[in-house]
Amino acid sequence: MKLEPERVAQQFSRAAFQYDHHAHVQIGVARSLLAWLAPSNEKGIAVDVGAGTAPMAWQQRRLRPHYAWWALDLSHAMVAQMQARGRSASNYRGICANALAMPFATGSVNLLYSSFALQWCHNLPAQSQELYRVAAPGAELLMAVPVQGTLQEMVNAWGEVSDNLHVNTLATTQAWVEALSQAHWCVEDVVEQKILEHYPNVQAVAQQLKNTGANYVAAGKRGLMGKQQWGAFEQAYERLRQPQGLPVTWQVLMLRCSKVSVR
Repeated sequence: MKLEPERVAQQFSRAAFQYDHHAHVQIGVARSLLAWLAPSNEKGIAVDVGAGTAPMAWQQRRLRPHYAWWALDLSHAMVAQMQARGRSASNYRGICANALAMPFATGSVNLLYSSFALQWCHNLPAQSQELYRVAAPGAELLMAVPVQGTLQEMVNAWGEVSDNLHVNTLATTQAWVEALSQAHWCVEDVVEQKILEHYPNVQAVAQQLKNTGANYVAAGKRGLMGKQQWGAFEQAYERLRQPQGLPVTWQVLMLRCSKVSVR
């Protein structure tokens, strides 16, 4: 049986080649998060945690040109796509590793940036502590994650026809803030926004999630289904149709934190 990190990596490896073409919400949020990063000509080390294909590589290097950037991802295929798309450079390199056990020395990283990646971690205290561990005194943490309320239409539709969970249960904003605060991060800014997409049918929704790796469901939560149950799910989702199409909600949390002291 595959371990959970291996399953996450496998899911995103399948989506790596077409990810940039379909990840409109993910890339849009990454741009919004990057707008919080002030330009600097100082030297330092930065890590994009869960970088995927590193679509923000050029902008990151432009804002912090003298930083040594690491694009860290759990998926080898995502790192390979980053390189294939010409986003690597002498000061911007990919590395395949788990965000819960980053291969960086304690207190060595000046900037941690992560967008649409850490929602897959179900141990928020451990993840918050690992981010704090690698952070240097005065380090910045910019993070964006989908939180509870995301894909609520799918949750509601499945809830009508199945007792099993077919969609991951995401953490709340409060849970993230508490975990980071308990790890001694100073949480400076907390912004939550709702993003609404529309699709022509349920098949289009399912294909979009598959194309971006967002159809991953944690072990122990996956519900088996047959054609009859899928048909019932489609009917339940259709009842949520709006004039623009079938709605898909993303509830996104953006956080700005700093490491103000050394433990």
